[in-house]
Amino acid sequence: MSAAEPITEEEVVVAAEEVVAAAAAEKEEAHKLERRCSSIIAMAFLISLEFDFSLWWFQVKVMKRSGWLFPAQQK
Repeated sequence: MSAAEPITEEEVVVAAEEVVAAAAAEKEEAHKLERRCSSIIAMAFLISLEFDFSLWWFQVKVMKRSGWLFPAQQK
């Protein structure tokens, strides 16, 4: 069996710098994904609002046409 070589301070510093750099890259990637997800959620919300308005407008048109919304004045 051979004795293990001791780890030098320089090796520890290099390893720590690599860990910090990897953590910073992961954090940046997480922020990018978070912004992307927020954009997708906002877009889905706007699309749902547009669909709700379109459905409401269609209902108003049908109700006008059928006479439910503005019934004719009876004398």
